[in-house]
Amino acid sequence: MMLDWWHIPLIPLLFWLLMMRWPSVSNWIWLAPLPGLFLLWHGPANIELPMLWPGAALGIDSPVNHYFLLLSIVLWSIASLFASVKQRNDVHRLRFWSFWLWSMTGNLLLVIALDPASFYVGFTLMSLAAYGLVAHQPGPLPRQAGRLYLQLAVLGEMLIYAGLILRVHETGGLLSFSDWQQPIGWLTAVCLLTGFGLKAGFWPLHLWLPLAHPVAPTAASAVLSGAMLKAGILGIWQFIPADTPTTVALGPVVFFIGLFGAFYAVVAGLLQQQAKTVLAFSSVSQMGYLLMIIAMFWMTGDATSSLIILLAMYGLHHAVAKAALFMGAGLASSRRLSPWHWGLMTLPALALAGLPLTTGASVKYLFKDAVSDSMFALSLPLLSIGSMATALLLIRALLLMKQSQQNISKNAGAPEAVALSSWLVLSLAPIVIPLMVDEFRHQLTQTMQLQALTGLLWPIILATVIAAIVSRLSLKTSFKAKLFAGRWLSLRLRYCLIHFPVPEWVIRLKLDGWRKVERSINKFSSVGTLPITIGLTFLMMLSWTMLF
Repeated sequence: MMLDWWHIPLIPLLFWLLMMRWPSVSNWIWLAPLPGLFLLWHGPANIELPMLWPGAALGIDSPVNHYFLLLSIVLWSIASLFASVKQRNDVHRLRFWSFWLWSMTGNLLLVIALDPASFYVGFTLMSLAAYGLVAHQPGPLPRQAGRLYLQLAVLGEMLIYAGLILRVHETGGLLSFSDWQQPIGWLTAVCLLTGFGLKAGFWPLHLWLPLAHPVAPTAASAVLSGAMLKAGILGIWQFIPADTPTTVALGPVVFFIGLFGAFYAVVAGLLQQQAKTVLAFSSVSQMGYLLMIIAMFWMTGDATSSLIILLAMYGLHHAVAKAALFMGAGLASSRRLSPWHWGLMTLPALALAGLPLTTGASVKYLFKDAVSDSMFALSLPLLSIGSMATALLLIRALLLMKQSQQNISKNAGAPEAVALSSWLVLSLAPIVIPLMVDEFRHQLTQTMQLQALTGLLWPIILATVIAAIVSRLSLKTSFKAKLFAGRWLSLRLRYCLIHFPVPEWVIRLKLDGWRKVERSINKFSSVGTLPITIGLTFLMMLSWTMLF
């Protein structure tokens, strides 16, 4: 049987069923997403699945879906390989892998969904199952981070569902993304933007990110930042149409929200004392840039716009680089790293800052080409400032990783071969991908010109000089508490729910009559109930065929 699009989310579920029978299957979970690579390049046409719900369809219809599926497959596969080593001795590894596979299923489903209902099913499954990854470790901090994550995830689901219902009403009951390219109401747009924004993690909807990443297992942090945040961005892209009166008016506001968040997160991240927390704020900053790209597309609405390619490439670039850094942080906190390990660690960090011959430099020039002849050309100088800010933030993260080595025993040994090889693949990806992907390769020649090299290198050099002068930053406790207001809000909500005055109602029922009914039902033998069940099922199927 040939592979089809519906196999992509089904295969991880099959792995889960096999794992529950044979736990050793968890060592091979990294194979689950790989069939999707075959479909990316040799896949069939998009398919419709009306037997699921009206309008159900799966496939790829844009470069954004194409490259977001690519990054999802690569990250889930490599992170699964990494986790197979790190979770090997975990007494709760079956629980971890169950939530892992459910999250993977939802993530892969939403990326290939061509209708809102399929996207919503995948998004909900991914979001709720990811709670088990955030709160997997024992202790109060994972519980608090998991509680806040779940509270915001449920709030996001409610807002998305409300926006979905409003959007269906606005489009006259149409249930396809291709039919949703028509004007959208203000309330609908705000519900969808906020709901998906809670997953994307851009400012000011980022409260769960700085709490979740430090306590989540390393592999979970890699897919959370690399793949799951992009699901929120993809939801905004798919559900909210461009070039409508609402989005044109909303575009400048969203652009400046993304711009402010990109730099706010750098300042907040520089004040942190844990490497994974710094990397979490770096993700908040990078999501700000992706939000800016979407806002610019809303105001132009050109279906052939280079902003579409830019969004896809930026998502792929950030996913592999940030996942490599999170894995590196996990290795640095548990194993002794050699100088060549640290040299490799700097590669994805420098790529995020725009190092020449990497995905970061190519994305930077894609950004310049996309906006150079538009109203957004005035924002181009901010790219260099943003590169310097990103470099400063990631230098801070690397220094904290280096400091964490002091707490590791000299007998800890080098990283395991499987974990090291999976991390190596992602760390080298920023220089390998530009050689393999046409959209990146076309920018390489521009980045090698002298003027381009100067423009790409001076932010990194200046950030290095500043970091050398300011070798250590301190943070007052009072200000630090404000940065983590999410924990306070979550605990306060829990307190209010526990102490909410609920009237106690005593319901008295006469159960004698119900007991007689129960006894009469129990008199049926198990053999006798089987024909009744089959008959009722047959009648239901017959009624369905008569109606349709």
